Amino acid sequence: MKVATPLHLKFWLWLALNLLLLAALLLVVAVRDGPGWRMLLTEPVRERLVSIGSDIGRALSAMPDDEWQTTLAQFGALYGVTFEISRASRDGPALRKSGREQARGAQDGAEKGPPPPRPPDDVRRAEPDGGPGKGPSPRMDKRMRADLIALRGGFVGPFELTIPVSIEKTGRPPMLYDLSASMDDLFGLLGFLGVQNWVLYPLLALGVSALLWLPFIWGIVRTVTRITQATERIAGGELETRIVATRRDELGQLADSVNRMASRLGGHLAAQKQFLADVAHEIASPLARLRVALGLLGAAPQRTPPEQTLQDMNDDLQQMADMLNDLLLFSRADLAMQERAVGSVPVLAVAAAAIEREGAIERVVVRGEPELHARADPAMLSRALANLVRNSLRYAGDRGPIDLNAHRQGDWVVIEVRDRGPGVPESVLGRLGEPFFRVEPSRTRDSGCFGLGLAIVKRCVEACEGSVVFRNRDGGGFEAEIRLRGDVPPHTLGGRPAR
Repeated sequence: MKVATPLHLKFWLWLALNLLLLAALLLVVAVRDGPGWRMLLTEPVRERLVSIGSDIGRALSAMPDDEWQTTLAQFGALYGVTFEISRASRDGPALRKSGREQARGAQDGAEKGPPPPRPPDDVRRAEPDGGPGKGPSPRMDKRMRADLIALRGGFVGPFELTIPVSIEKTGRPPMLYDLSASMDDLFGLLGFLGVQNWVLYPLLALGVSALLWLPFIWGIVRTVTRITQATERIAGGELETRIVATRRDELGQLADSVNRMASRLGGHLAAQKQFLADVAHEIASPLARLRVALGLLGAAPQRTPPEQTLQDMNDDLQQMADMLNDLLLFSRADLAMQERAVGSVPVLAVAAAAIEREGAIERVVVRGEPELHARADPAMLSRALANLVRNSLRYAGDRGPIDLNAHRQGDWVVIEVRDRGPGVPESVLGRLGEPFFRVEPSRTRDSGCFGLGLAIVKRCVEACEGSVVFRNRDGGGFEAEIRLRGDVPPHTLGGRPAR
């Protein structure tokens, strides 16, 4: 399957979406102060601009008008902007309007027509900002000037900021002038407003976060890519492929799981090939003998075939029938292991039925608790016990009775089948249970087995969710130990089957 959107692209798209959401939230907040960068004119920023305007106003009040431009240039160099001041003062009545109305009036003055006539100085002195009969209120004057601050400009610049400035000449009343501060770009505006850290620090945090997350995301993408490539090669039949991953997280566990899966698939495939080769070899031998016998009979059709030849042919046919029957049992045990249909089974009853079917009641000694139950499939457990008894009868002969002991060991039920036969070499104990493995390498008709008996036992026990161990018996002989999960007899649960 072709990847439509790589993980690293999804990461950057997700980051962009995050930034867009933050920007949208910022715009929603900025709507309260109007569109554009006017959202930067918060209360602390306005206070800062009023303070700057007051400083410039006091400096201009102390010098002649023809030196204002030099002073403004000095302040402009200090703040990194270009200052200009209007030669006409604001109207006196405008000081008594609300700050918001004056801000709108400053931006839309052209649409509202010329300002009303300026009242005489004696009228302005008689009606100060604080009200009739009171002196000017500096606090009210500062707040109103903060509301008169206006910002104009494009999205990235240039920008023009209008700040009301109060200039008071000796012997004359204070006059309010518009001080214009011009900036060429957004960085100049942010620096003059003193909010560059508000923008630079979040951008810096986002950049550092992206750089910090980049190795992490790249590591994930690289590991996922390796796993994908390895699984594609495994699916193509390259079962020796392994993933080189040193991660100690869930992706590392996934890589280890894929490696184990490939190893097990390789083992299963090799075992399947060996199994098919062994089946072909086992069938080829009796078929070859049958073809020779039939060829001899065809060469002399008038002669009566020897009785021994007919007996040999019958034995070969019986050998193939027995082997096919064992193969059928082996495949059924494999199927039952996948279905795992287990339940409560009376161990001694199943053992007695298996012994009776093998015709070995007088040669097997059974010991165990009558009410001993285990979790197993009755048919699979019976087949396993029957094969073990048959194997002991074949190799132990008349060297002593065969013991079948069953007892409980903690939460497990242990079934032991022992004989006094010759046992097997210690070097081959680990291979017992492999299909078509025989201690004696000869594959003649007289060997008596195909190497499937103990393999069927192992598959049947595994189908019962148990385990089996083959070993030599102390003092001589061979024994097999089966372990199954213990269960409670049904009658002890009020007649209900145990779960």
